[in-house]
Amino acid sequence: MAKIKGICKNIDGCDKAVRGEEQEVEQSAKFECEECGKPLVEVKKKGGTKDGPNKLLIGIIAAIVIIGGGAGGYFALKEKPVKTIVVETPASKPAPILVSSLTLEKTSLTLKENASAPLSPTIQPDSAANKSVEWSSSDATIATVDANGKVTAIKEGSAIIQVKTKDGSNLSATSTVNVQKESVQKPPVIASDPKTRNEGGTGTGTVNVPGGVYKGELKNGKPDGNGSITYHSRTRISPDDMKERYANAGDRVTGLFSNGKVVQVTWYNADGSINQVVKP
Repeated sequence: MAKIKGICKNIDGCDKAVRGEEQEVEQSAKFECEECGKPLVEVKKKGGTKDGPNKLLIGIIAAIVIIGGGAGGYFALKEKPVKTIVVETPASKPAPILVSSLTLEKTSLTLKENASAPLSPTIQPDSAANKSVEWSSSDATIATVDANGKVTAIKEGSAIIQVKTKDGSNLSATSTVNVQKESVQKPPVIASDPKTRNEGGTGTGTVNVPGGVYKGELKNGKPDGNGSITYHSRTRISPDDMKERYANAGDRVTGLFSNGKVVQVTWYNADGSINQVVKP
């Protein structure tokens, strides 16, 4: 009996369909795939089907792509190529040198009320990129500090002065400031010694002067000659002094006076050390 050639198109579930294999079936038998049982498509001539060889070939190629790579692989074939962008970065700069050591020359300081004194920081290394510092006081009602490290005593008590780096190294140093109460001396009574020559205040004796007490030679009740002044409050040493120098409580000046004014004196600090010579 004559046989009819056919091809299975069940490419989702039949290996013969995937391979495009032709099958011969007796005309009297069912025209079905011997593997999957699906209807066959009759082949009219060698290499073709009713649907045409080109359509069958396209279908087989599509099936292979889908089965072999999946939907992702299929669509990946259509994606545009990705451009690679190379970004050039500038050469990195060396990190700035930070402060490695910060200290204060004085870790403690004793001042009388209204007195001032500087604090000086030492910063290492010398090659540090940023040597700026900031100052602060734990109690500004007792002692204050300015941007240059100058400490000023306000009232009796204790405060901590801190200096801190500003370059990010977070280093700090402190100094404890003890403020002593300014002693208030009672104005002394003028007392002439046996050398006093007359009742007009000429000779030697002790008299009150602005901010302190004078002891020495007098003329008409005023400092005149050799003598000294011990101060009990912060006072300008001489109104004629162009430098406007002020003595603090406890300081003393000794030297030559004329008609109540300073001619030339040596200025001593409260601790007895020499400050400087004052000559208006």
